[in-house]
Amino acid sequence: MIIHTKILENPIVLSKNYVTSIHTTDKHVYSKIAYQLFSLANGIDTDGYILEAGDEINAAKHTIFIASPFDIEYGNKKIQNAILALVESNINFDVAKKQHLEETYNKLYLEFCRLSEISELGISSSGEMDLKKLAKLFEISVQQEKTYTQLSDILQYLELISELKAAKIIVMTAIKSFFNEDELEEIFKMAIYCQLKLLLV
Repeated sequence: MIIHTKILENPIVLSKNYVTSIHTTDKHVYSKIAYQLFSLANGIDTDGYILEAGDEINAAKHTIFIASPFDIEYGNKKIQNAILALVESNINFDVAKKQHLEETYNKLYLEFCRLSEISELGISSSGEMDLKKLAKLFEISVQQEKTYTQLSDILQYLELISELKAAKIIVMTAIKSFFNEDELEEIFKMAIYCQLKLLLV
């Protein structure tokens, strides 16, 4: 997997077999690189792109940017979507569960229609059950208790991303400021074990 950026002359080569690191002593260049990778991960960059096996992939869909160990966010959109996709596939696999959920959804829709008649308001719907919209309606979000150390938080987060297939690339900035060499080695081992492409800036 290769990341092309406007800032760097050479492409960044990533692998699930090793950790890639970018190092610069120039703070201005560092900020530019970090911002471009952040922008790629959040779908706001138009200058950079990522290639996988020669084909361009959706950088925002496959990349999670972590600015520091305090920046771990279990409720981020990529993890939420991955969990909902997993729930949806489990529901689709179980016919009885899917039927029960659709019946409940239809009852809720009929109740909305009844209430709209009382208030003389029109109401419309696609009529299709959408788990993402239901989760938003009920403000369902992923809650994860923090562990006792930043290291265990990072390790747990990498494992979760891998299990959910929420991203292929993890970009971490300033990580060397928070962990010693032994802890960094544990993070690297976990990323490789989880088959995630880890990029350190």
